[in-house]
Amino acid sequence: MCCCARRDAADGSDLRKALPPKEKSNLYYRELSDEIRRELWQRFRSGLEPLRRSGKLGVVLLQFAPWFVFGRESFEHILHCADMLEGFPLAVEFRNKSWFGEKTRSWWSTSRRGSLRAFRRYGRSPAPISPF
Repeated sequence: MCCCARRDAADGSDLRKALPPKEKSNLYYRELSDEIRRELWQRFRSGLEPLRRSGKLGVVLLQFAPWFVFGRESFEHILHCADMLEGFPLAVEFRNKSWFGEKTRSWWSTSRRGSLRAFRRYGRSPAPISPF
């Protein structure tokens, strides 16, 4: 049975009780159990569903922090997020300059096995974006 099966706590206190004891001020996604991750995604999707059903949802913006740097691990995380939000229109915002450099442009254009195939899997293709 899921540690979070009772959904009577709208404030998420049921999830907080399922977390390991707090030893530091921050808790990162990679530190969560798969069970809690699935529950978080399910709740997020459930919250978005009324907007989608009513036709009022434009896109779900995946806004990544400035310390989210370009690399395979980051790209895999983006794909994971896309998997968790399958069926929802997505947009991605990068706030680290490593996503806009020549190395990145080269990787996007040459990595046919990875990036382009993954984006095509979601019916999209990457577009060049210039930071402000």
